[in-house]
Amino acid sequence: MNEYVPKINLRRSLLIIVLVLAIAGLAGWLLKPELFSHMFEAIRNANHLLIGLAIATYTCAVVVWTIRWRIALRSVDDGNPGPRFATLFWTIWSAIFLNNVTPFLRTGGDPFGRVYLVRKLGNVKYSTAIAATLGEHVFDPPIVVSLLLVGLFLQFGRGSFRLTMLLLVVGALVVAVMVISPRFILKKMIGVRLIGNIVTRIAGRFVKHANAQRIIEAIEGFYSNTFAVIGRPRDGLSIGGLTALMWALDLLRLYIILRALDGDPGIAVLLVASSLSTIMGLLSVLPGGLVAVEGSLISVFILFGVSPDIATAATLIERGISFVLSSIVGAGAFFYLGVKISEKKRPSLETE
Repeated sequence: MNEYVPKINLRRSLLIIVLVLAIAGLAGWLLKPELFSHMFEAIRNANHLLIGLAIATYTCAVVVWTIRWRIALRSVDDGNPGPRFATLFWTIWSAIFLNNVTPFLRTGGDPFGRVYLVRKLGNVKYSTAIAATLGEHVFDPPIVVSLLLVGLFLQFGRGSFRLTMLLLVVGALVVAVMVISPRFILKKMIGVRLIGNIVTRIAGRFVKHANAQRIIEAIEGFYSNTFAVIGRPRDGLSIGGLTALMWALDLLRLYIILRALDGDPGIAVLLVASSLSTIMGLLSVLPGGLVAVEGSLISVFILFGVSPDIATAATLIERGISFVLSSIVGAGAFFYLGVKISEKKRPSLETE
């Protein structure tokens, strides 16, 4: 059986990216500068050394993400060395850019864009790449939910037995569903068909002639590999530990940003702000979680006692790093990798 390999429709993808950037530019133009005078004043008076440290923390998280993905690829591909670390590193940056400019659950970079790039540059099978890409995220949902529930408990649950028990029960149920349901659903043909149809619709925006049957066959093919990523104890522990480290760096970045603005955040506000903004960003239909992420961050900061000026300034700095700066670096990485793919194709064309 020939492996299903999608062909990216670059023209359609670029049109979507241009449209998204135009909408983002229009939204920025409509913002009235006078409404944010206090916020900009807070940013001017911020500790710029700490802001630089926050940027470095974000970069470290990308390095950790690259290491995690590399372990997942080797786990699925029976320990084969796989692509070079530098290739994976710049592919991650490219995926961040594609995620930031893609609406609807940010499906541009994961899995299609990242998998397409690593297949072209590293000669990794499509089924192997997508299995590793999905498998490495298996610990993210339970960690996000756990951070949210722990943050809510620390802020509101102390001294309230009922609320504490409610959070424990809800947390246990949600984490259990997240851990058990993927394996259960994928084992059932109806689940595979449903997921295949969803993937086909999403792929239709970026791919020429997306074939539903072949996508379903690919999903059936990489199912066992996806759970093999965490099925090996050593690899599972490594991926789980690196996932926890990535979220710790995310919390550290928020803490550094608030400290740069003379804020004094507690652990509860960091836990809730980081986890809730992630959830809201995934639900947003705008690129990169625009509006939803900013709104949730500002709301959480203010709810937990941060002044509106500092809350807005901190959100602007955070999104300046995680959205604007990452998109600029990611776009450069995407262009660089595109050039490498073109150079790789040229010798084969010359030989023909």
